[in-house]
Amino acid sequence: MKRVQTYVVLGVVLLSNLFVGGGQTAERNVISFISITGGDRLLYLMNTRGEMLRKPFVIGPIRLYGLSWAPDGRAFAYYLRRDGNTDIYVMDVGTNEHHQLTFDGSRDTWPVWSPNGKWIAFVSERDGSKDIYRMDANGKM
Repeated sequence: MKRVQTYVVLGVVLLSNLFVGGGQTAERNVISFISITGGDRLLYLMNTRGEMLRKPFVIGPIRLYGLSWAPDGRAFAYYLRRDGNTDIYVMDVGTNEHHQLTFDGSRDTWPVWSPNGKWIAFVSERDGSKDIYRMDANGKM
């Protein structure tokens, strides 16, 4: 049991070192966060001094998790539970369009981008245990 837990911890450490994750954009001094206003969720971008960098934009009424910015800042990946399943999605910031990337019947969570923006790594239970998978940024395995 301890060996499996160690493997998972090492996998997460490895994943976070190789891929860009979290609520920080590719630009180091930019912070993103989501606020609920009037039932909609708004995404804010600000610098570390607390100054807004752009007008907040609506991401919709959906409750997304594990937000991870693409290195170029044009999109972010997230996971969402819908219809009893958890899948990975990407939102294009310029168009506000959401695209579902995974369609497997298992839980797919915690997406993170590769430094070059070509790949997204994520955690999935599709083989019966939590493992790390990789797909291209368009959802192809």
